[in-house]
Amino acid sequence: MTCSFYLPKWASRRQCHSSHIPPKLTPWLFDTSSLTARLIDHCGKKFHVKVLSVDIEQPMKDESRALGLPFGQHALVRQVILHCGDSPWVYARTIIPLKNRTGPLFPLTGLGSRPLGAVLFSKKTMRRSQIEIASIPSCAGVFEGHLRDLPGKVWGRRSVFTLRKRKLLVSEFFLPDIPADK
Repeated sequence: MTCSFYLPKWASRRQCHSSHIPPKLTPWLFDTSSLTARLIDHCGKKFHVKVLSVDIEQPMKDESRALGLPFGQHALVRQVILHCGDSPWVYARTIIPLKNRTGPLFPLTGLGSRPLGAVLFSKKTMRRSQIEIASIPSCAGVFEGHLRDLPGKVWGRRSVFTLRKRKLLVSEFFLPDIPADK
Protein backbone atom coordinates (compact mmCIF):
# COMPACT_ATOMS: atom_id res chain seq x y z
CA MET A 1 0.00 0.00 0.00
CA THR A 2 1.41 3.39 -0.91
CA CYS A 3 1.43 6.24 1.53
CA SER A 4 -1.11 8.32 -0.41
CA PHE A 5 -3.73 5.62 0.25
CA TYR A 6 -2.99 5.33 3.96
CA LEU A 7 -6.10 5.18 6.14
CA PRO A 8 -5.61 6.40 9.73
CA LYS A 9 -6.25 3.89 12.51
CA TRP A 10 -8.29 5.99 14.93
CA ALA A 11 -8.40 4.91 18.57
CA SER A 12 -9.95 6.12 21.81
CA ARG A 13 -7.76 7.10 24.74
CA ARG A 14 -8.37 3.69 26.34
CA GLN A 15 -7.15 1.93 23.21
CA CYS A 16 -3.94 3.99 22.90
CA HIS A 17 -0.52 3.27 24.23
CA SER A 18 0.26 6.72 25.62
CA SER A 19 3.97 5.90 25.72
CA HIS A 20 4.00 6.28 21.91
CA ILE A 21 2.55 9.81 22.05
CA PRO A 22 5.07 12.67 22.20
CA PRO A 23 4.66 14.18 25.71
CA LYS A 24 4.19 17.74 24.41
CA LEU A 25 1.14 16.59 22.40
CA THR A 26 -0.75 14.67 25.08
CA PRO A 27 -2.49 17.77 26.54
CA TRP A 28 -3.42 18.98 23.04
CA LEU A 29 -4.75 15.61 21.89
CA PHE A 30 -7.02 14.82 24.81
CA ASP A 31 -8.36 18.21 25.87
CA THR A 32 -12.11 18.51 25.26
CA SER A 33 -12.34 22.31 25.44
CA SER A 34 -12.18 24.59 22.41
CA LEU A 35 -8.90 24.18 20.56
CA THR A 36 -9.41 27.64 19.05
CA ALA A 37 -9.60 29.22 22.51
CA ARG A 38 -6.47 27.37 23.65
CA LEU A 39 -4.53 28.39 20.55
CA ILE A 40 -5.55 32.02 21.00
CA ASP A 41 -4.49 31.78 24.66
CA HIS A 42 -1.02 30.66 23.52
CA CYS A 43 -0.70 32.89 20.50
CA GLY A 44 -2.74 36.02 21.17
CA LYS A 45 -3.46 38.38 18.31
CA LYS A 46 -1.06 36.55 15.99
CA PHE A 47 -3.56 33.65 15.70
CA HIS A 48 -5.19 33.34 12.28
CA VAL A 49 -6.88 30.80 10.03
CA LYS A 50 -5.65 30.14 6.50
CA VAL A 51 -8.35 28.51 4.37
CA LEU A 52 -6.88 25.92 2.01
CA SER A 53 -10.15 24.81 0.42
CA VAL A 54 -13.90 24.56 0.86
CA ASP A 55 -15.33 22.09 -1.66
CA ILE A 56 -18.04 19.53 -2.15
CA GLU A 57 -16.24 16.22 -2.45
CA GLN A 58 -16.26 12.61 -1.37
CA PRO A 59 -14.95 12.17 2.20
CA MET A 60 -12.41 9.46 2.91
CA LYS A 61 -13.82 6.08 3.86
CA ASP A 62 -13.03 6.45 7.59
CA GLU A 63 -14.66 9.91 7.63
CA SER A 64 -17.83 8.57 6.01
CA ARG A 65 -17.91 5.74 8.53
CA ALA A 66 -17.50 8.14 11.48
CA LEU A 67 -20.51 10.17 10.28
CA GLY A 68 -22.63 7.16 9.32
CA LEU A 69 -22.64 8.22 5.66
CA PRO A 70 -22.79 5.72 2.82
CA PHE A 71 -19.34 5.59 1.22
CA GLY A 72 -19.34 7.65 -1.96
CA GLN A 73 -21.83 10.22 -0.72
CA HIS A 74 -20.49 13.74 -1.06
CA ALA A 75 -20.06 16.31 1.70
CA LEU A 76 -18.79 19.82 2.23
CA VAL A 77 -15.08 19.53 3.10
CA ARG A 78 -13.26 22.51 4.63
CA GLN A 79 -9.49 22.37 5.06
CA VAL A 80 -7.60 25.03 6.99
CA ILE A 81 -4.31 25.63 8.74
CA LEU A 82 -4.36 27.38 12.12
CA HIS A 83 -1.32 29.65 12.43
CA CYS A 84 0.44 31.61 15.10
CA GLY A 85 2.09 34.35 13.10
CA ASP A 86 3.99 32.58 10.33
CA SER A 87 4.08 29.22 12.13
CA PRO A 88 1.55 26.57 11.10
CA TRP A 89 0.34 24.85 14.27
CA VAL A 90 -2.71 22.78 13.26
CA TYR A 91 -4.10 21.37 10.03
CA ALA A 92 -7.88 20.95 10.40
CA ARG A 93 -10.37 19.16 8.18
CA THR A 94 -14.13 19.50 8.67
CA ILE A 95 -16.72 17.27 6.98
CA ILE A 96 -20.36 18.42 6.84
CA PRO A 97 -22.78 16.00 5.12
CA LEU A 98 -24.70 17.83 2.38
CA LYS A 99 -28.04 17.04 4.05
CA ASN A 100 -26.78 18.84 7.20
CA ARG A 101 -25.83 22.14 5.57
CA THR A 102 -29.11 23.73 6.64
CA GLY A 103 -30.56 24.55 10.04
CA PRO A 104 -28.09 24.88 12.91
CA LEU A 105 -25.07 23.99 10.74
CA PHE A 106 -25.80 26.59 8.05
CA PRO A 107 -23.59 29.27 9.68
CA LEU A 108 -20.67 26.82 9.49
CA THR A 109 -20.81 26.56 5.70
CA GLY A 110 -19.64 30.13 5.08
CA LEU A 111 -17.04 30.74 7.78
CA GLY A 112 -14.32 32.02 5.50
CA SER A 113 -11.25 32.60 7.68
CA ARG A 114 -13.23 32.68 10.94
CA PRO A 115 -12.34 29.75 13.26
CA LEU A 116 -14.88 26.93 13.42
CA GLY A 117 -14.29 26.33 17.14
CA ALA A 118 -15.43 29.83 18.08
CA VAL A 119 -18.83 29.10 16.52
CA LEU A 120 -19.19 25.47 17.66
CA PHE A 121 -18.35 26.07 21.30
CA SER A 122 -20.71 29.04 21.49
CA LYS A 123 -23.72 26.74 20.89
CA LYS A 124 -25.25 25.48 24.14
CA THR A 125 -26.86 22.51 22.34
CA MET A 126 -23.56 21.30 20.87
CA ARG A 127 -22.49 17.77 21.84
CA ARG A 128 -19.11 16.21 21.15
CA SER A 129 -18.35 12.54 20.73
CA GLN A 130 -15.41 10.86 22.39
CA ILE A 131 -12.08 12.04 21.00
CA GLU A 132 -10.23 9.56 18.82
CA ILE A 133 -6.53 9.92 18.03
CA ALA A 134 -4.20 8.60 15.35
CA SER A 135 -0.69 9.10 14.07
CA ILE A 136 -0.28 9.19 10.35
CA PRO A 137 2.63 9.66 7.98
CA SER A 138 2.82 13.21 6.69
CA CYS A 139 2.65 11.86 3.14
CA ALA A 140 -0.85 10.43 3.78
CA GLY A 141 -3.65 11.50 1.45
CA VAL A 142 -5.41 13.36 4.27
CA PHE A 143 -3.04 16.29 3.77
CA GLU A 144 -3.97 16.71 0.09
CA GLY A 145 -0.45 17.85 -0.78
CA HIS A 146 -0.66 20.88 1.52
CA LEU A 147 1.82 19.58 4.09
CA ARG A 148 3.76 16.83 2.40
CA ASP A 149 7.23 18.08 3.42
CA LEU A 150 6.65 17.39 7.11
CA PRO A 151 9.05 14.93 8.71
CA GLY A 152 7.76 11.57 9.91
CA LYS A 153 4.41 11.13 11.60
CA VAL A 154 1.79 13.69 12.50
CA TRP A 155 -0.53 13.14 15.47
CA GLY A 156 -4.17 14.12 15.22
CA ARG A 157 -7.52 13.84 16.87
CA ARG A 158 -11.08 13.85 15.66
CA SER A 159 -14.60 14.16 17.06
CA VAL A 160 -18.11 14.15 15.74
CA PHE A 161 -20.00 17.26 16.82
CA THR A 162 -23.80 17.24 16.93
CA LEU A 163 -26.05 20.29 16.87
CA ARG A 164 -29.75 19.41 17.10
CA LYS A 165 -29.26 15.97 15.49
CA ARG A 166 -27.06 17.32 12.67
CA LYS A 167 -23.51 16.01 12.63
CA LEU A 168 -20.14 17.16 11.40
CA LEU A 169 -16.69 15.64 11.77
CA VAL A 170 -13.70 17.73 12.82
CA SER A 171 -10.17 16.33 12.51
CA GLU A 172 -7.20 18.30 13.83
CA PHE A 173 -3.57 17.39 13.17
CA PHE A 174 -0.86 18.94 15.32
CA LEU A 175 2.09 20.17 13.26
CA PRO A 176 5.74 20.20 14.42
CA ASP A 177 5.75 23.93 15.29
CA ILE A 178 3.03 23.62 17.94
CA PRO A 179 4.51 24.45 21.35
CA ALA A 180 4.20 22.42 24.50
CA ASP A 181 1.07 23.35 26.45
CA LYS A 182 1.41 26.08 29.09
